[in-house]
Amino acid sequence: MEENLKHDCTPANGAGKNQDAKQTIKELTDLIQSTNGLDENQAQTVIYFAIATYGLPHLGKFPLLVIYGPAGTGKTTILDVLSQLAFGTPKDLIPGDLTPAVLRDTLIDTPTALIDEADDVKEAMLRKRYSRQSSTSVVNQTGEQGGWSKVKGDLFGATALHRRIPFKDEAVQSRSIVVRTRKAEVDAFIAEEFAEFAPMLEAIAEQVDWVHVPKQGGERISDTWAPLLEVDAMLGGDWRPYAEEQMEAARKNLDYGHAVEPDKACYSALLSRAIDGRSVKSRVLIHDVVDAVSEVLNLDSWQVGLTLRDLGFETKTTGGKQYVYVGGMDKLVAIGRKLEVDDGWLDEAESAEGMKV
Repeated sequence: MEENLKHDCTPANGAGKNQDAKQTIKELTDLIQSTNGLDENQAQTVIYFAIATYGLPHLGKFPLLVIYGPAGTGKTTILDVLSQLAFGTPKDLIPGDLTPAVLRDTLIDTPTALIDEADDVKEAMLRKRYSRQSSTSVVNQTGEQGGWSKVKGDLFGATALHRRIPFKDEAVQSRSIVVRTRKAEVDAFIAEEFAEFAPMLEAIAEQVDWVHVPKQGGERISDTWAPLLEVDAMLGGDWRPYAEEQMEAARKNLDYGHAVEPDKACYSALLSRAIDGRSVKSRVLIHDVVDAVSEVLNLDSWQVGLTLRDLGFETKTTGGKQYVYVGGMDKLVAIGRKLEVDDGWLDEAESAEGMKV
């Protein structure tokens, strides 16, 4: 019962404490905006991320906080802010140009990592950082008697970093919460002003029902945002509409990322070559499909043919050339719907009359 009262923030559990927490968030939001120019929702995102780091011991997944923006817009300042507010941050920012081995060793057993200029950081390492289930890394260490021994290390933890370019791997991007900086006239960053808030954020974190976090998730995007949503739930839920907008945008980006998976890429390439005005060709050269696929994936004719056959299309060699047989408009539409391909032609084909095969 006590946990439920705490999560609901009811007066029986101390409405005064909740109001104090909200006032703390308001004051810290104003301070971040004055030193960085973020809008209110993004400033609160930084704060909620900092609060959530105190829940790390109870969590199995933790989002990456990725800061994008032009040069001179305060990306490093946000990391400096987090260095004063978050749980278990190292004294100095971690340089993003460390070798993969050195960066891996630096991240091991580091609760909250703040990485400066992270464009060259290996994305596979960040995937390990996100989930406790996949965070084990084996490293070589010198033994007491000389030589080397293999030792397991844990990469799991909170990570905030700034970049100039998006991730190549949609799996990493979809595990990220993004803050975007902009040009603004701001006050100087004074570490001591932010450090005063750290004990208050830790106290707020003690009121969060971390056991409830998995119930906020359920799929990758929801899992990513769940720790921050639980913080917001304790504070009354005012930030949630913004978070839901960002989550929906992230899902759309993830769908676009899935479009370059081999089955979808091959289907879309075939679709682009099979449509001829308002008609659908009966067959298409595999070579032409390979050319279209090459815009997103490096696959040869064997790989493309195998993928298309697995999807249900027939391939044959005629006159020394290999073709894929489309099988008609209905089949083309049915396979596209099964793959959940987002292409306006599929909608038009289902609704329009006069399409000819």
